[in-house]
Amino acid sequence: MESEYITLQIFPEITMANPLIQLLKDHDIEFVFEDVSPKYSIVTPSGLIQKEFNLNIKKEDFEKAEDLLNTINDINFKQIDDYSFLNDFSNEELLEIITKPDEWNRKDYILAQKLLKNRGSELNPEFVQMLKNQRVSELTKKEPSQKIWIFAGYIIALFGGILSIFIGWNLYSSKKKLPDGSITYSYTEPNRKNGAIILVIGTLSFCIWMIILFVRIFND
Repeated sequence: MESEYITLQIFPEITMANPLIQLLKDHDIEFVFEDVSPKYSIVTPSGLIQKEFNLNIKKEDFEKAEDLLNTINDINFKQIDDYSFLNDFSNEELLEIITKPDEWNRKDYILAQKLLKNRGSELNPEFVQMLKNQRVSELTKKEPSQKIWIFAGYIIALFGGILSIFIGWNLYSSKKKLPDGSITYSYTEPNRKNGAIILVIGTLSFCIWMIILFVRIFND
C-alpha cells in the first residue's frame, strides 16, 4: 500500500525551506517538495509575486518530524523574548493557543507552553496530546447544512451570475488542515455535490449570457 503524503510546512520561498529539508535528511525522513503556486502569477500589494511551496512527508513520519521541530525550537527559544506580545496573554489565552495549534505558528505554540511553565502551570505531554486529539476531532466535523448558500447559488447560477461560480467552488473544494497534518473537506458530501452542480451550471450559464451579450453588441 502506497504511503500517504501530507504537508508538514508551507513556504513562500524555496530557500526558506532549506534548514528544514536538511533536518529531514539528517534524520532519514523522506519528503517531497512541491510547487503549488497559483497557475497565474498573483502580485501582492507589496509588489511581490505570490508563491507557495509545500514540504510534504509520509503521514506515518509526521509525529516524528513534529518532535524534531519542537526539539529544535526548544533550543532556539530557551531565552524567551521579554518583548514578545505573548507575555501580555493570560494563562487562559495561552492555553487557547495550545488548544488550537492550527491557528498559530509553531513559534507561538512553543512559547505559549514555555510561558505557562515559567508561571508554574506546566502542561504534561499527555495533556497536550489530549488537547491536540480533541482539536482534530473538532475540526474533523463537517460544517452544518448550507441550505441558504445552496439555494442562493442555484438562483444566481441561472441568471449567469459569476458569484455562483465562487459559491459552487467553495462548497465543493473548501478544505481545512488538521493539527496532525492531514487534510479534510469542510463540507458534507451532499453539500459538495450541490456545490459541483452549482459550479457547472454557473459556468455554463455565465458563458451563455456572455455569448448573448456579445451577439447583441455586434448586431447593434
